[in-house]
Amino acid sequence: MVAESNVSSINCPIYERLKVALSLNLRRQIFFAVCDDLTFKNQIAAQLQAELTCATSPNSTLSTLPASSKTTSAVATPPLSQTHPSLVSLHLNLSDPNIAAQIRQWLAQHPHLTLIPGFQILGIEKLTRQSPSLQRLFLHHLQQMAKNLESLDSSLLLWLPRPWFTSIQQSAPDFWRCHTGIFEFAGDPTPISDEVDATTVPELGGWGNGEIEKPAKPAVAVVAPPPQPKREQPAPVERHLILGNSYRDRIVAGDVTPQNLSAAIQAYEQALRGLEETSPQVPDILNDLGNLYWLFSRQPSPPEQAQIYLEQALSLYQLALNLTMTGQTYSRLQNNLGAVYADLARYRDPVLNLQNAIAAYQEALRDSLQRNSTEQPDAFKQYASTQNNLGTAYWNLAQQQNPDANLKSAIAAYQQALKYYTPDREALSYGMIQNNLGTAFWNLAQYERSPDYLQMAIWSYREALQYRTYSVSPSAYAATQNNLGTAYWHLANHKATPILKRAEDLLLCVEAYHAALEAANTLKQQQPPVPLSFDFFATHNNLGLAYFQLATDGKIKATLASTEVQSPTPVLSQVLEKSLDYLECALNHYVIAWQGWTEQAELRKSALSYILQAIKALYQQGGISGQNQALSYLPPELLPEVMKKL
Repeated sequence: MVAESNVSSINCPIYERLKVALSLNLRRQIFFAVCDDLTFKNQIAAQLQAELTCATSPNSTLSTLPASSKTTSAVATPPLSQTHPSLVSLHLNLSDPNIAAQIRQWLAQHPHLTLIPGFQILGIEKLTRQSPSLQRLFLHHLQQMAKNLESLDSSLLLWLPRPWFTSIQQSAPDFWRCHTGIFEFAGDPTPISDEVDATTVPELGGWGNGEIEKPAKPAVAVVAPPPQPKREQPAPVERHLILGNSYRDRIVAGDVTPQNLSAAIQAYEQALRGLEETSPQVPDILNDLGNLYWLFSRQPSPPEQAQIYLEQALSLYQLALNLTMTGQTYSRLQNNLGAVYADLARYRDPVLNLQNAIAAYQEALRDSLQRNSTEQPDAFKQYASTQNNLGTAYWNLAQQQNPDANLKSAIAAYQQALKYYTPDREALSYGMIQNNLGTAFWNLAQYERSPDYLQMAIWSYREALQYRTYSVSPSAYAATQNNLGTAYWHLANHKATPILKRAEDLLLCVEAYHAALEAANTLKQQQPPVPLSFDFFATHNNLGLAYFQLATDGKIKATLASTEVQSPTPVLSQVLEKSLDYLECALNHYVIAWQGWTEQAELRKSALSYILQAIKALYQQGGISGQNQALSYLPPELLPEVMKKL
């Protein structure tokens, strides 16, 4: 925080540079003035307009830049010059936050100006209390303004609090890149609630019965009511906490925007300044601040910025842990610390950060068990969630080192979580952990080569699908079906799997992959498309491999054709009859994979080799007509390349 007595001396050079930049009155210049002290900002803006307006007078003098103040004042608008004003103040229209339209409207109302003035835009901070859709509309208008910058015949100055300065940088990048200069003024941040009743909490919507209160009938005589006791105003710390909590509630409800995150952080940081370090509120506020910075790290931003947010969250959690050695807050902080270390592992030092995450999760679990908190209502959720997080940290560490040991530790953690996440209490969470457990078993089977691990993976995936249904969670359903198909494919190709069992597993693999792709196609067609957690085109390629193996596996064919096989199932008996159909299906899925991997050269090359194999197999089993039929399936751009290689 900058001392109030020093603000003027710090800000004067910045103010003078801004005034000089605007006085040049150049076209297509965009300036950002950043000031968190709203009252001070209003005073600067008023003085800037007054001085630039009277600058043409030979007797004009410059007044001293105002010091930071907490008294409320509006921006005064001096009368326009008879010839032309040098700077015009426009307050953002909150019903239609389109700056370009406001400037056009003002110019239409003043058609006889000899020179077009500069414009300063005020009131942008009020967007923070508007709906997310209106905020997005404002940012959209800025992006459109950047595309039409040639039509801006003046200078433009935007007055911004820091949260909106950051938001424009992240969410309106085209407009941001057009800026000419940035002028940052020092001053104490003004809580947003200072402009309204201090006891008012922003309404989140969805509360109350929605009925309109009817007006009371007029009384015969009006009697003055007795004087009401003056409502006690909350202390500054409480006021900041009320404000921070209101933004936190918005964020928890799903309104995770940079503006809400910044406003909540600012409010909580202001509250901390008024609290003693020994206050029991401090650890919880530090925890909330850490959570907000962690959420900021997950907003679209460069990796370097995400790391800064994660490191800030780490320091806040660790500071809180220095003040809290036991209790539910301690366990929560350790769990959150583990989550941030796990995220940080994606950017740097993966082994070290994952080991730190594991240590934090284990400490959270130890403290919970020591306090027997798992028996308390709803506490089992936190314990099970931490066990799941621990399992995932071990799984990620297994991808870096000691895969066998770390995967077994992951399995143990997931199995512990399943003791608390049961289908009757937390069906979706139960299904998620069963899916994670299946993946750990499948991964372990790649190292220890035991078919038992693959069988356990399949059992876990099938159990997960009882609760991760298409109707409940189509994206989770698609991911688990994809995992199930992969597990069946590996089991079919395990050396210990009997021949007929291999054919059955391949058919089940095909069934699972088809289910995954059907759900994925639906998700991709939604607007906007729902992102998938697996490679859509890899699933097409894998499905092609399963079809190809069913059509060309000599041992499967020989066994099914053998007279020693007693009455194979109807499904297995069709494998011999559908060989050409399977090859055509394989070719179709290979082509889809080839078309999808346009920017992955090695994968595309692999898909092309599979396409050639399928065409050759169709020729071997179907003759020249089979090959011609196969070539008719190829897209025109692929045909010349295939013909050269046949």
